[in-house]
Amino acid sequence: MKLGRNDPCLCGSGKKYKRCCLGTADGGAALSDAIVAPKADLSNAGSTTPPVLSKPPGVMSPDYWDQLEEQLPRKLRKENADIFKQIRAFTEFEAQKPEIEAAHEALEKYRKKFERLTRNTGKFLKRAEKVFAEAPFEAMRFSASDLQRAFESVGYPPFGAAGDLHFENMQKTIAFLVDDEQRKIRAQELMQLLPEYVAAGRHLDALIVEHSAMLMVEPSEEGIEITGPFLMCMFMHGMGEWEDQRDREQLKMFRKLGVDPEDIRRRGIEGVESLVQEMMTKKGASEELEQFLNAHPDLKALSEAQCRASEDAAIKLLQREDARHLLLTPEEMEPWLPAFEQRIGEHPEVLDSVNESGKPDEELQQRLFDIIYATCGEMAGEIFTKPRLDRLVDEVHAYRRKLRGKDSEGKTGAQGLLMAAQSSEPPSENHVLTLLCVHSFLKVIHDMHGDENDA
Repeated sequence: MKLGRNDPCLCGSGKKYKRCCLGTADGGAALSDAIVAPKADLSNAGSTTPPVLSKPPGVMSPDYWDQLEEQLPRKLRKENADIFKQIRAFTEFEAQKPEIEAAHEALEKYRKKFERLTRNTGKFLKRAEKVFAEAPFEAMRFSASDLQRAFESVGYPPFGAAGDLHFENMQKTIAFLVDDEQRKIRAQELMQLLPEYVAAGRHLDALIVEHSAMLMVEPSEEGIEITGPFLMCMFMHGMGEWEDQRDREQLKMFRKLGVDPEDIRRRGIEGVESLVQEMMTKKGASEELEQFLNAHPDLKALSEAQCRASEDAAIKLLQREDARHLLLTPEEMEPWLPAFEQRIGEHPEVLDSVNESGKPDEELQQRLFDIIYATCGEMAGEIFTKPRLDRLVDEVHAYRRKLRGKDSEGKTGAQGLLMAAQSSEPPSENHVLTLLCVHSFLKVIHDMHGDENDA
């Protein structure tokens, strides 16, 4: 069974578990009940007769399962390795249960002090991070390969201008890596460490470990698994390792392209942008870059994900009120208004729908957008000459310098817009520049009619 904090307490008091036996000796017993034995499925053993053990110990002894595994054929040992691992872990946990419950009871008089610690979130998380950095937790940490496997499935993490990782993405990654069964296994591994921490007199640290174990077996809230300090620390360790690998790959890439990494550090963000442009003008640089990325698929996938995230952020930036000055001017738009009128006029059913209701149905709305988008693609190809792109780059740099330090969304959007403006892709095929024209057109229509729906 799983006993949640909001479930009726097993003692029969009628109170919620979190208001009753949670944090008492009974609460510890309930946690033990929540950690159930794994279901062993040895149906592939190929025989209905169980092997005869040379020393048949009790079934709850780890030795029993060690001997059973040794007597299976090699192929079956390999196929059932995970099952035996889980069973051994459970039997070890059961054997240590009296010590765990004694440690749990010994912590009772320190719980109020622990509650005071948890009220100071920053202090609590800092102490938890220090505890989970210790040797007993090394084998439980996520590795860089674990995170890479997860990112390939749930998507690469979007980073802000300051490298901030979105909490939602971290939750998705952890949920992919740790299912319900694995959460129970991790919980029992944490509980097995309690006696050691109590014996060392580290009572608050022991309560951090126990608290994390309880969160591991707590039911999810609205389909979202509770993360808790333990899983966060395990994730951040893997994340640091994963980032180090990506950094090393990027340094290799820059060296291959003849760029000094120290030059990158000296230039800063804006300097790196000009450095990349200089680098890409070198003969064969694009081909070398493509070859390098093809040889490093992890880095290539990350680069593509970051480009998509930057493009999305740039598009969101175009809708911000404080970024409207980055759109085309009415003077630049004016020569193109007859073209829009002609193109839309060629589709009277769309125009009639707009005139009648002010808002077409979804199909006609999509057709209207397609007409506007196609015209804006042509416009981008003619308006965004090299001097006009240079002007846009200067305007975006000026805009970014005025942003407040914590406006990571605005800075990321500005970075994406700079990437679009400095791209080698023809402006007529550049999605961000085309949408800049679209928003410029809608702004002109809004200013002419005073109502954006008239667009």
